[in-house]
Amino acid sequence: MSLMDELVANEYYWVRSRSAGGNPSLQIALLSSIFGPTPEFFSLIVPGSEQHHAIEDFEFIAHIPTPK
Repeated sequence: MSLMDELVANEYYWVRSRSAGGNPSLQIALLSSIFGPTPEFFSLIVPGSEQHHAIEDFEFIAHIPTPK
């Protein structure tokens, strides 16, 4: 099972842009369900930006656990 199969809406992930070329840096992004509650509607929001990105445009590196 891959990380993509385990994505959870409204959680943060370490991601890397697929379109950055070369050696893109890691970013933190929020997996948003604003367009719908199922994976085909998920998008990514990079903190500090209001822009939504397609999840296919990013490589998911790791889930960032929510502190308890």
